[in-house]
Amino acid sequence: DGCRRLVVYGVGKHTRRLPGVFVEDLPFVGFMDDSLPTWEFMFGLPVVHAADVRPSLRPDAVILSSDAWEESLWNRTAALRAQGVRVYSLYAQYPDCSPAPARSVWRDITHDQPSRLSPTPQ
Repeated sequence: DGCRRLVVYGVGKHTRRLPGVFVEDLPFVGFMDDSLPTWEFMFGLPVVHAADVRPSLRPDAVILSSDAWEESLWNRTAALRAQGVRVYSLYAQYPDCSPAPARSVWRDITHDQPSRLSPTPQ
């Protein structure tokens, strides 16, 4: 069973350079960031402050979308992980996190190949 409510953490250059990703048949429901941009929507999906993501977007999974700040984003998701939200990294390995599903999805969708994010047991 795959993720049903997927949120991308980060609205910086890393995320903005892949607009085609967010029109794929994946259950993206929005974006979260620690600093809200001046826009409320990105690629047609809402952007919310990280502190408000649980009540507003109700994610069951988060993809960390930053090459430069991934470890910091991982550390900031501790409360979400404690609440059962799965968090996926793209670049590094963190405790209780498997990067493989997110890497696979990101690679597939950036090469125009349909894919689904299927979490690994934690």
